[in-house]
Amino acid sequence: MDPIPFAISTNREQSLPLRRAILLYQHGGGSSATVHDIATVDGVSTILPGCAVHSGAVHALASALGERAEPAGFLPPELLWHDGRQLLWWLPPGRRHIVFRVPEFGGDRHGVLPHPGLVFHASPQRWMAWAVKGGARPTPLTALWRAPYFNVHLEGDICAGTGEVPQHYGVDALDDWNHAFFGSAFSHLTDKEPLVAYEQGPGSFWLAMLGGAWDRFPQKVLVPSVAGTVGEQLARLVGARGGRR
Repeated sequence: MDPIPFAISTNREQSLPLRRAILLYQHGGGSSATVHDIATVDGVSTILPGCAVHSGAVHALASALGERAEPAGFLPPELLWHDGRQLLWWLPPGRRHIVFRVPEFGGDRHGVLPHPGLVFHASPQRWMAWAVKGGARPTPLTALWRAPYFNVHLEGDICAGTGEVPQHYGVDALDDWNHAFFGSAFSHLTDKEPLVAYEQGPGSFWLAMLGGAWDRFPQKVLVPSVAGTVGEQLARLVGARGGRR
């Protein structure tokens, strides 16, 4: 068997001795694994005879790999799902400041307006938003509606433009992502699909909102999203990440 090239890069010069190896076996519809010590003689590493993986070995491996993991902490109630590199969270309905830089508005317009509940997703690959109805914390069965904002695509992807996007995905990053969304100016439509169910169109809808037409966000204007439910969209996001190599 020809040797397989393998390399590990670090941000500093250091020695990385090989300590253990785990071998995975597939048989029929199942799988098993063995863990092996490594013997190194004259710079050459050899996998020694191993034993079946047991709970102690699993815990030891998890402990070793977790030494540099993100510290544990309290989970905010808005957090819906987190795996270290992806966040899914809920922003309850409420009044928030928003800025529009839409040419048809005749210059920048802004105000503190009522907004629907929102579900956000953030990862190194995507930043997304959807609306939800009601004020209860979403569950996997909660329907996702299209986020009724300029700069948000039909699928939920957010066009950040020149806005500063956070680059961290810990459980303490939710406020930074919320501020990034509402701290940028909403400027353009991203597609021809309906953004809101409002006869005069999305521009007229937000101008009516700026004029104080509703004390609460009118949920009747929300249009269905292609995302389906929270659980369905999460399954797609997790599956997409798991499929990358």
